Amino acid sequence: MASSPGGKIQGISLPAFLQMIQMEKSTCTLTVQGKRSTGRLFIRDGEVIDAQYADLAALEAAYEILCLPDPVIHMEKDCAHTQRQIRVPMMHLLMEGTRRFDERASRISDEEDADFFPQVSPEPPPCVPESFQGPGAPNSPQHHADTPGWETEDPDLSGLAAYEFSDEEFRQATQPDFTQQLSLDATEKTDPLPKKKSPKKTGRTRKPASPASAPATVKPSFSRKKAALFLVSILTLATLMTLGGLYAYRIYQHQDAYARLQEALGRLELPEQREAVLSRFLASFPQSRHAPDLQKTRDQLRDLILERDYQDLLTEESSLSQTPESFDKALRLYERFLVSHPQGDKANAVRTLQENRILAMAHYLASRGRETPAEAQWLEEVRNFTSRFPESPGIQALQESLLMRGNIHMEHIFTLPAQTSQARSQIIALASDFIQNFPGHPGRTRVGEYLDHLHREDRIAAFRAAASQMPDHADQLRFYERARREEKDPLVQPFLQERITELRQRVDEDRIWEQVLTDLRRPGLTDPARIALLDRYLMENPPERHRMEAQKERTRMAERMEAQEKQAREERARQTALALQRQQEEERARRAAARLRLENAQREMNQRLTQVHERFRNLGNGVMQDTRTQKIWMLVDAEAYTGSCLDFEGARNFVQQLELGGYRDWRLPTENELAVLFKNPPAYPLPYPDRWYWTSEIFSRGYQNEVRVVTARAENILQRQNRSPENCGHTLAIRP
Repeated sequence: MASSPGGKIQGISLPAFLQMIQMEKSTCTLTVQGKRSTGRLFIRDGEVIDAQYADLAALEAAYEILCLPDPVIHMEKDCAHTQRQIRVPMMHLLMEGTRRFDERASRISDEEDADFFPQVSPEPPPCVPESFQGPGAPNSPQHHADTPGWETEDPDLSGLAAYEFSDEEFRQATQPDFTQQLSLDATEKTDPLPKKKSPKKTGRTRKPASPASAPATVKPSFSRKKAALFLVSILTLATLMTLGGLYAYRIYQHQDAYARLQEALGRLELPEQREAVLSRFLASFPQSRHAPDLQKTRDQLRDLILERDYQDLLTEESSLSQTPESFDKALRLYERFLVSHPQGDKANAVRTLQENRILAMAHYLASRGRETPAEAQWLEEVRNFTSRFPESPGIQALQESLLMRGNIHMEHIFTLPAQTSQARSQIIALASDFIQNFPGHPGRTRVGEYLDHLHREDRIAAFRAAASQMPDHADQLRFYERARREEKDPLVQPFLQERITELRQRVDEDRIWEQVLTDLRRPGLTDPARIALLDRYLMENPPERHRMEAQKERTRMAERMEAQEKQAREERARQTALALQRQQEEERARRAAARLRLENAQREMNQRLTQVHERFRNLGNGVMQDTRTQKIWMLVDAEAYTGSCLDFEGARNFVQQLELGGYRDWRLPTENELAVLFKNPPAYPLPYPDRWYWTSEIFSRGYQNEVRVVTARAENILQRQNRSPENCGHTLAIRP
């Protein structure tokens, strides 16, 4: 194959080049230039979707382009057409185009031969009797049309040119791994040997003789026997000659078909086409002396096709994930392979892959059930899987996952409070979903009973809400009596009867309380008398609601005499509350200022750490890690927390009491640790390089103690500095 820089391809047949494009699933545009005409093929994802040739339709244009002799191919990397006009798979398109090309080449060859040889009407061989010269005779055109290997149009391939594939057939046929085998047995069932005709028995009818002409004696009949023997001999000889001619013609037919087979094997490139041609020859000549070798070649081709399809299946199967979409693709992949290769070790291996994929999908769905995904989607996927694969070993894992999810839902339903109407509505919705989504759960009966109970509670709550709108107990009593007459649920009747009994008692109690109130409103009654009347009523053990009203009235009367003292107490309490409120507001303001100061410092450090992120990693919660030493430090120094600098003793106390980032084992760093932090580039970018920080190294110099300190300035050489413990410095804590 010669390829020019401009995309020009020569030296390879167009069907072979299209097969390579299909294997690579390429998208391109081919301009095919013949000796006298040019056509274009538009290919997307390895399939021909449209074609242009003269004014022909897309499919016929594709066939005409495939028939161009010695084409020159120009290839463009993109495909401008997106709408599919050709709904025939690539393999069928190539086979039909090859068939048309062969027919056209054979027709041209016959026309050239006709120019050199005169046309002679076909005559039967001299050894063939006239009885075999009819339409079914061995040399007749009809017999040649029925003879395998004769150049007649294949009905399977000719029908393929006009056949439009459906979407499902097109998806099954356009897989790069499997091609449909040709059904070549339709024209192979004609018996080349004509049936033997039984000879007709002939006889003469004798006229009755008249009495006058009757002979005196009867002649012997030996002449008839000789005639019969002669006739049988002639027929036997003709039959033997016919059988000999047929045998010779059969040998010629076998040799001609074998020569055509060799020519086709040398011309065809696709293994499926070569295997189909071999199968046709072996079906026509099963007793050929070449049959063992051809069967071996056919078996090798079948093994090659099987191994190629199996490797392609493994390659495509390895690229699929465990998602439901990939699962469906894998199942279609397995089914296509098993349709093409239903028997053998490879088929068993593919069935094993199919079973493993189904089992893995079951475990995948079960694991998703434990991870609490979207409930409705997961349940729908589980139901679909169970209906499609009821005998899969993974059903048990799915049932366990369903049981676990059902137990979680049931426990959630029974733990929710059901005091309010809104809460009951939520529980009712959850219980209804549980009964619908988990029909086989053992707790379904219990949830159903609880659902009925909630419905009754909802109805009772509705009765209570309607009665609460009536302020008078007498009206409530009449409402409940009417509801009891109309209620059909026997489990609600006890509640209504209980409410009726309670309301009747309350009506009597309301009557007594109304009488007491009437007595209290009598004119001329003093406050001590009113208090005595109320005390007498309270001693009679009244209902709680009236007791509270009576006590309230009595308290109101008693409080009249203590009004001034109560007012003074309230004023003192008010002043105390105001002072406490001011103190709390000051404390909140102080904490807000400290929190704002800490947030600003941490925000600034977060921005600075982005410049040295390759060394310092922000762990969040106010801490960071030096990736070189793997030590964990405070993100900002102690002044962001305290608002001021600290002496050495204050720094040690701050570090010992510090609880930051979930750690409590903070300490003061050593001089070397601070030097590594500030002096080794990239240094820790604190915003105040002139500050110095306490270390844990304290020593005595004369009569005074001194502490090693390290400045935050980025220096190449560490300059040791000491400070008195009473000095006010800064603190940066570290933890082991």
